[in-house]
Amino acid sequence: MRPAELASLVYCTTKLGQARPALLAAAAGALADDLYACSNIELFRLIWGLAAARVRPGDDWLLNLCKAAQANFATAEPGQLAIMVYGLARLGYRPPDIWIAAWLEAAEPQLAGFSAQNLTNAAWGLSCWRFQAPEHWLRSFYVASAAAMPQLTAIGISQLALALVTLGGSAPPPQAWLEALLRVAQPLLPRMQLLQLCNLGWGLAQWGHRPAAAVMGSYLAASERLLAAATPTDLSTMLWICDKLSFVPQQSWLEAWFGAAAASLPRCEPQHLTTMALVLGRWGLVPAAGFSVQYWRVSKARFGEFSAYQLGLLLWGLGGARRSVPATWAGSALASFCQLLLREAEPEDACRLLAGLSRVYVKPRGCQQWAAGAAGVQQQLQGLCAWLQPQLGQLQPYWLLVLVRGLRGLGLQAEPAFEEALRGAAAGLGERLAPQERQTLERELRRLQQGS
Repeated sequence: MRPAELASLVYCTTKLGQARPALLAAAAGALADDLYACSNIELFRLIWGLAAARVRPGDDWLLNLCKAAQANFATAEPGQLAIMVYGLARLGYRPPDIWIAAWLEAAEPQLAGFSAQNLTNAAWGLSCWRFQAPEHWLRSFYVASAAAMPQLTAIGISQLALALVTLGGSAPPPQAWLEALLRVAQPLLPRMQLLQLCNLGWGLAQWGHRPAAAVMGSYLAASERLLAAATPTDLSTMLWICDKLSFVPQQSWLEAWFGAAAASLPRCEPQHLTTMALVLGRWGLVPAAGFSVQYWRVSKARFGEFSAYQLGLLLWGLGGARRSVPATWAGSALASFCQLLLREAEPEDACRLLAGLSRVYVKPRGCQQWAAGAAGVQQQLQGLCAWLQPQLGQLQPYWLLVLVRGLRGLGLQAEPAFEEALRGAAAGLGERLAPQERQTLERELRRLQQGS
């Protein structure tokens, strides 16, 4: 068969829903030496069919396809350029940077001719490669996509928001562009799946763009009805989005969220449990007793999977809400953190952990009684201080104050050498400490020394 016939075979069988992986792989293999003889339309059909059927040739074959396509960039149509990027990304192949640069150069003058679907496909593909587009290219993209916005679908809005966070290096799009996107998105929100809502919210949160109250209300109403079937990732992401956008949801949404989260707790990973603790702590929300009991059980069972950073954040969040925690849970959290000290912990992680422990109520008699009386806890806390001692000089003023307050809240009688190191670290901050900060730190150090 000739190259045109093989490309049509791949395209048509996939388009008709009759794709057979072995047949498509054989057709691609037969074309290996003839890719340069293929026209733009044949290359387009080939990559579309393989990508839609998820039939992935080897890297050498895909690189040759890229080279053949690049030779024809000057005559490629917008849809062909977009599908080339989308198809390669869907197959999990990242071309060399020089190829991506050539594609950007060929695509930029044609962006105005890209359809809404072409624009979202291209943006999605480039973002899969963790590629940050040049500013001039992004400006052209924003102009083209603003004109195409009325044609965007719900999934297109979701893909575009998520992709542009990567393409723009988290730099926000123009304000007018964001407002236009939300105007188009608002009537489509009820049709979005929860993942699409998460993608849109993720982009807005990363850009620090807080929608108007009416739009945010529509957004939360659309997500509320989908929470019951949400994954742990979706549930924690929705919390994170609301928190980043400084928006505490209404009571009905929170009730739906807690109901879904309770059912999903056994499937939650450390990052999900940490996000829950942090956001709920910032909002000052204390879950019902049943949820809390299950949360303690699930998180304690997974402490071995937490990183030092996650354990520090977990206690930091719980301390922010002044939560009551079981003594066995607090002891396991501390022991798990101490096991990570030499492997991965940073001084700031320890500051968060100690501050969090000092602010939770360790049942049944409080954190100070627990720290003083529980077997092994005092030894672990002293060991943590010994680990911190040579690193105190690295701490910024804020974290040094957090540490001192945490130790004081735990009622810990620090070793004289550690107290001396604390004073030395405070003195070493010099002009980085404002006069009021220095007074506060010196006062807290005196209280720690006095055991106040």
